[in-house]
Amino acid sequence: MKKIMIFAVMACMGLAASAQKMSFSVGAETAHLWRGYEVANGLITTGDVSFNAGGFQVGVWGGTGITANEASPKNYHEFDYHIGYATKGFSVALWDIYNFANDKNLGGNNIFDYNKHTTGHFIDLQLGYNFGATTKVPLALSWNTIVAGCDLDGKDGKQQFSTYVQAAYTVYQDEHWNVTPSVGGTFKFAGENESNFYGGPNKAGFNDIRLTTTYNVKFKNGYTLPVSGTAMWNPELKKGYWGLSVNLLSL
Repeated sequence: MKKIMIFAVMACMGLAASAQKMSFSVGAETAHLWRGYEVANGLITTGDVSFNAGGFQVGVWGGTGITANEASPKNYHEFDYHIGYATKGFSVALWDIYNFANDKNLGGNNIFDYNKHTTGHFIDLQLGYNFGATTKVPLALSWNTIVAGCDLDGKDGKQQFSTYVQAAYTVYQDEHWNVTPSVGGTFKFAGENESNFYGGPNKAGFNDIRLTTTYNVKFKNGYTLPVSGTAMWNPELKKGYWGLSVNLLSL
């Protein structure tokens, strides 16, 4: 796992030296909905800073809970590194995801700890293809597998390689509106325990059915403010969630 981290840091340094563009975004959410989970709720701010060159991208993403509540008593904090490449609708990325709550649940609190038995990190390999980039079909597919980190089977302690797959299809889009339903499911490649990283009672199942509606508020100066509402259902956990998000700034 340390080798993966060293590779990512070296790649970031090399890309930053030849970066053609720097991007920056800031958003706000009433709930952080991720792969069937309500990771946190209450007012949450998010941000991403990345360097881009020739389809390659490296950066850091972070999220912070402003208010603590029953679902997020410690406040939500997340700090992720990512590196990836995208071209003609195809994308591949490697994310080092670190939710501070993971460390606390495991008894530690060290962002530099990559021991799989105590770390709060997990390394997520992401593959995607957006048909809309090259065709008129508004379909996006993604495959995400945890390849290292805190994704261990509770019975045999092996890496589970928990995987999340999703298909999203835009059913309506115009100058202001975008309506996209999606369905996601999970399974794992190893481990004796019935559940996987995503917490369902089964080794495989549909855990993320959602409908996202976005309205682009357009101002006279050309500024656009995308506001999204998402309804998400998790059949595996028999729960449903609602979240509102705003993309405040995108440069």
